Amino acid sequence: MTTNDQRLYISIAHRQLPPLILTALGLFNDSDYLGTTDANSTFALDKINYQRAWKSRNFVTFMGNIALERLNCASPSLSEMSSMDTNDDSKNELIVHTPRTEFQRSDCLVPWVKSTKMHLRYYHVFIKTELENLLNQISNIRIVNGYNDNGNWCAIFQKIA
Repeated sequence: MTTNDQRLYISIAHRQLPPLILTALGLFNDSDYLGTTDANSTFALDKINYQRAWKSRNFVTFMGNIALERLNCASPSLSEMSSMDTNDDSKNELIVHTPRTEFQRSDCLVPWVKSTKMHLRYYHVFIKTELENLLNQISNIRIVNGYNDNGNWCAIFQKIA
């Protein structure tokens, strides 16, 4: 694969700042609902597509974090993906989680289907006290409640002024 064939994937996490930054940089402009469903034609690699309109309702942001990744890989077939979940724990590889089953590892890939395409999202399952220990390192918040939700530890916290 040549450098020109690579795509840039943007992951956005928490709050309002990422949409503003991405829009200002001209990196995110989600409106491929203008008559075409091909994201590659609306996200042109050689010019700005001024016909695109940014629609923030199409994504959720978290804590102002933005991750940019340049991936150089081929999409596995569904049969290849189903065989991925048999990876040996001793290997340093992510498994593909089977939906609606108990998580076998803390870090895995979770299938997400939109229309006819399947994507894999990275997912981390917190173990008991792991999330609280991370949150206790932040000085301007207080933990309101910690609880287990389907095998994943969650926390509700409040910002202290």
